Amino acid sequence: VAGVFRLPIQRIFSKKGFGTVITGVPVTGRIAAGDILQILPGDKKCRVKSMQAYGHPVDEVRAGHSAALNISDVGHDELHRGDVAATPGFFEASNFVEARFRFIPDTSRYMPESLKILKSFMPVKFHAGTKEAEGKIIVLDKPRLLPGEEGFVQFRLEEPVVVAEGDPFIVRIATPTYTIGGGRVVDV
Repeated sequence: VAGVFRLPIQRIFSKKGFGTVITGVPVTGRIAAGDILQILPGDKKCRVKSMQAYGHPVDEVRAGHSAALNISDVGHDELHRGDVAATPGFFEASNFVEARFRFIPDTSRYMPESLKILKSFMPVKFHAGTKEAEGKIIVLDKPRLLPGEEGFVQFRLEEPVVVAEGDPFIVRIATPTYTIGGGRVVDV
C-alpha cells in the first residue's frame, strides 16, 4: 500500500442519484472519502464522495482493491478508459516512455519475416494499466533486437500515458495482431 494513490480507470458511468462513478484497481496508495484526486492526462480535479471495494461500501480504498469511486466535479463524459485518478501533483502524462524490453515474438512459420527482427521506429501498441496507446518503439542500446533479446527502448506515443518507474507493460503490433514482448518502465 506504499506510495501515493494511483488508479488506472477501467470503467466510467453515471448512476442516478450518485453522479459519476469510476472503477479500477489502485496500483499504489490509499484514499478515503473527501480526498481530492487529479485525473490524468490533464488537470481535472475531483473529490471522492463515497467508495466501494468488492461491491461493499468502505471507508478506505487501498492498492489491490477492486474499487468503485463516486466522484464529484467531473462528468462521466469527460473521462476515458485508460485515464488515471491519482493524488494531485505526483504524476505527469508523457508521450515518451523509456523501458527495459524483452522481445518475444511468435517465431513460427506463420509470423511474417519482417516481424522476426525488431528495428527502431516499428509501429506498436503500448499497453500499461488500462491504457492502450499507439506509437513507435526505438531501440536505444543496439541496432536491433532479435527474438529472446532484451534491451533499452523508448516509446514515442501518439497520446500521453501515465506510468511510473517499475510499471509492467505489454507491446503488440496491430497488423497482424501479435504480442511481441513486454517489460518494465525505467523512466518517463
